[in-house]
Amino acid sequence: MVDIVKAMRWNYVSTVASEGNYGESGVDAFIQKSREDGGVCISQSVKIPREPKLGEFDKVIRRLSENPNARVVILFANEDDIRRILQAAKKANQTGHFIWVGSDSWGSKISPILNQEEMAEGAVTILPKRQSIRGFDRYFISRTLDNNRRNIWFAEFWENNFQCKLSRHALKKGSGIKKCTNHERIGKDSSYEQEGKVQFVVDAVYAMAHALHNMHKELCPGKVGLCSKMETINGTMLLKFIHNVNFTGIAGTPVIFNVNGDAPGRYEIYQYQMKHNTTEYKIIGHWADQLHLDMRWPGGTWQVPQSICSQPCHPGERKKTVKGVPCCWHCERCDGYQYQADTYSCKMCPQAACLYYIGRLTFIVMNIALEAELRDIC
Repeated sequence: MVDIVKAMRWNYVSTVASEGNYGESGVDAFIQKSREDGGVCISQSVKIPREPKLGEFDKVIRRLSENPNARVVILFANEDDIRRILQAAKKANQTGHFIWVGSDSWGSKISPILNQEEMAEGAVTILPKRQSIRGFDRYFISRTLDNNRRNIWFAEFWENNFQCKLSRHALKKGSGIKKCTNHERIGKDSSYEQEGKVQFVVDAVYAMAHALHNMHKELCPGKVGLCSKMETINGTMLLKFIHNVNFTGIAGTPVIFNVNGDAPGRYEIYQYQMKHNTTEYKIIGHWADQLHLDMRWPGGTWQVPQSICSQPCHPGERKKTVKGVPCCWHCERCDGYQYQADTYSCKMCPQAACLYYIGRLTFIVMNIALEAELRDIC
């Protein structure tokens, strides 16, 4: 996500995190990477509590609006928080102002943007590069209340998926919700699309299985079942075996981990686009060690919208950086008989020397191109 921000030459952004490990760790990692790479400053860093109070999301939008130049908002938030942020932005008449850059918790999901698609237009989101697992589809759409009793959450899923109630006592008069018949079928009586992270869940289970197998071979050579050394598993030792697995995953890609325990990053980059009154998440790039992008902005333009703290200074002006915010500065014109020595300083002209090559500095002699060097005495 830092690479996306830098590629767009955005140097002034805000972050929003849902309270919890995912949101807070994601934003912390983004800020840390931004500092290491340099060139990106944080305008606002907002955390959404687990149980937001009334008006919490209006408050978030007000904070994000305090610095209108910081249009880009980095989101590490859950689906419900994303939906309510977009609602609050719409309520505040901020349609088209913010440029949302969402993590894989947003990805290509419809639920956060449903009925407020115009607020998400131009949003850039990421998802780990993955493949749909056909075997999982065949398995899941065959699940019923009768053959999946071992899953204690399946009944709740069934009610939500088919908008019905299993118990007649749970039906409320006038609610419009019917009683479940047990003849409903996933993918036939309801929409079904495989969740994007199924591949990684399957590979994670296999990684654990391979690690336990390798651990057993080392600690219990030639034995069937657990030996005394594995009756109490040492978590640190098991983690070492997990880090060292190397196998081909269910989608045909290698499953390996680096020294930090991370798998190789392979991401697809999406942009929510509107064209001919239809909207879609369109893949506009990918990332695997380096970034490849091809995106279009609202209105069909290729021009990248800005999210910068300060505009470039004009010739003859020096930058005066805001303390603690290197991406922000004020432009100060060089005084009197001074010239701009470099980006950050002005210097006095030496005595009996020219101010500068006036033919090069159009702000001294306006709209005149000089063929020769005109010199002035200080």
